[in-house]
Amino acid sequence: MTKSYSLNPDNPLLDLSGLPRFAEIEADQVESALDAALTQSRTKIEAVESQCPTASWASVASELQDIEEYLERVWAPVSHLNTVRDNAAFRVAVEACLPKLSQFHSEVGQNLKLYEGYRKITNSPDFGDLSSARKKVVKNALRDFRLSGAELEGDARERFREIVSELSTLCNRFDQNLLDATDHWCLDILEENDLQGLPQSAIDLARKTAEDASLPGWRFSLQAPSYIPFMMFCENRTLRETMYEAYVTRASDTGPDAGKFDNGFLMVQILALRAEMASLLGFADYAQYALEDRMADSAQEVSEFLQTLAGRAKEAAIEELDTLRRFALTERGEQNLEAWDIAFYSEKLKQSLYAFSDEEIRPYFPLPRVLEGLFFVTEKLFGVKVRETSCA
Repeated sequence: MTKSYSLNPDNPLLDLSGLPRFAEIEADQVESALDAALTQSRTKIEAVESQCPTASWASVASELQDIEEYLERVWAPVSHLNTVRDNAAFRVAVEACLPKLSQFHSEVGQNLKLYEGYRKITNSPDFGDLSSARKKVVKNALRDFRLSGAELEGDARERFREIVSELSTLCNRFDQNLLDATDHWCLDILEENDLQGLPQSAIDLARKTAEDASLPGWRFSLQAPSYIPFMMFCENRTLRETMYEAYVTRASDTGPDAGKFDNGFLMVQILALRAEMASLLGFADYAQYALEDRMADSAQEVSEFLQTLAGRAKEAAIEELDTLRRFALTERGEQNLEAWDIAFYSEKLKQSLYAFSDEEIRPYFPLPRVLEGLFFVTEKLFGVKVRETSCA
């Protein structure tokens, strides 16, 4: 696929000759890489458009898939790094690119020449000779064109594009607020007595986090490697409550960081735009629109499934909660089990019943052994052998 594209090894995002060069990707490379990729993609699409009057799988569907794959390979590393290596410069770069990406996808999704090309494929005598997988790809593409507003006209068509762009920006802002809220709040502990019950691995991580911030004591965060063991093992119930409240109120108008990263208004905007988008396409609501590419046929079917599932699980859940309450009362004299007690007493109950704790298996799963097991399974299932190579 990449042979037909102009690659630029000087920009790691445009070097598709191998695996992504994550360590070399910098914020100032993002927008220029996307601009170059979009320019090439638009040129390729123009070539595909010229084939639409006599469209075939090879001349239209396959070519468009290659374009989508190319753009995905350029942008996927950016999207990934924006999640795991968050910083201000990278955020600015991503936010500058999102409207451009949204515009491109709208252009493709509402491209009547491409839409008509896919329709010609389904109406051609050769369509019956395609594999079931390729037939499914073509049918899904036609559905996606309709869901992208390809059949809209005039102001409705333009408004649909605006909504898609706005939603892209708002959803990204929502994710960033949640990330900021998770990163911002910390619990600093100075008294060693407050660490009772915590495994040494959690204590060591908290100590390093405090040292990195040039602080004494131990710092616990809302990140999973810190939060989960704290809630499972910390004997100090008051501190567990503090951690729990901070976690469940992230990016909201309540809790210790109330209003700082509040996603409430963003949620209202997102819901309103989704409803408008669905209405433009003739759907009763966004739920109906969203189900167009899912297995369920209606929102009622989804609701009934969830209600049935809840009904079947409720009895067992109540029984398990009652068992946990009895255990907490018997072992600790705890009369009122709260949400911040569930993980703690569940771990205690497991240790009591099975003389086993998750922490006991940690020494048996160092990273090299986990990778060895992962690669063994990969080879056994897929016949793929993974060998170490130089990053140079």
